[in-house]
Amino acid sequence: MGKGLLDPKVDFVFKNIFGSEKHPEILISFLNAILRPKMPIVGVEIKGTEMNKHFIEVPKLPAEADASDMLVAWIEFLKDPESEKVRSLELSIEEVRHAKDELIKMSNNKEQRALYEMRAKTLKDKVSALNKGRREGRREGIYEIATNLKGVGVDYQIIKQTTGLSIEEIETL
Repeated sequence: MGKGLLDPKVDFVFKNIFGSEKHPEILISFLNAILRPKMPIVGVEIKGTEMNKHFIEVPKLPAEADASDMLVAWIEFLKDPESEKVRSLELSIEEVRHAKDELIKMSNNKEQRALYEMRAKTLKDKVSALNKGRREGRREGIYEIATNLKGVGVDYQIIKQTTGLSIEEIETL
């Protein structure tokens, strides 16, 4: 989202919007939309704002999804809070308007933006490390397979075709 609004799906942004004691109506609306309880939630008490990793799988919305459905409204907000759909929702749904206001405040706060950018960098670094580990693991697996094939006398050309290793690499195994 560049220099625009922060991504509301990032953990600490989400927590500040949906876990704020200043705006419990945002959390109540979100919980009612997600949980769809028989008796709507009318009040919440926010205790201990430390968040464990909890994941909510956001369904893909069909193009004709009913924006008056609160779950659809919240998914649209989380997906792209700057979209025309969300701008329209802000006019009719007070909780979405409050959530957007909180997001705008956070996005314009230099300290919050710095935290966000640090968090985004940390997440990118973790993903890069995981990808590097996967590549190294695959490479080790290929060497192990090649070593096993070589050990049972498989022709080097077949090992080369199977693993993608060069003849020189196979010879040094």
